[in-house]
Amino acid sequence: TGYKTIKDLGGLAKQSPIFTTIFAIMLFANVGLPGTNGFVSELLIIFGIYEFNHTLGYISALTVIIGASYMLWMFQRAILQDREGETLKFRDLKIKEIVGLAPWVVLVFLMGIYPDIFIDKFEPTVTHYLNDILHIGAAK
Repeated sequence: TGYKTIKDLGGLAKQSPIFTTIFAIMLFANVGLPGTNGFVSELLIIFGIYEFNHTLGYISALTVIIGASYMLWMFQRAILQDREGETLKFRDLKIKEIVGLAPWVVLVFLMGIYPDIFIDKFEPTVTHYLNDILHIGAAK
């Protein structure tokens, strides 16, 4: 759009509904909406931190809430809110852009609904590296 601040944006939802839908899906995944990959990720991280230190667990959960609040505030103003003055010149996504983004959208939901498929693949490697890191840290 060429604009650099949120207050300069607005009304994009009316001009580009496909962009808005994909942007919203990615935003909700980033916020940690249940059923998306972000929910599983944030939950695993917060539980892991909480196991290590209860206070840090609460602080991390609070930062997720603050971050989600800001992102939803930004989405409302930049995408949903009507713009005052001239209408922005913003086209909707082309078919090749939709095709390029579609696999990511599918992965957002696939990883959110069936996280075990991915966790089972990554867990041995992550455990191996964490054991190496913790072993080195314990030896010092």
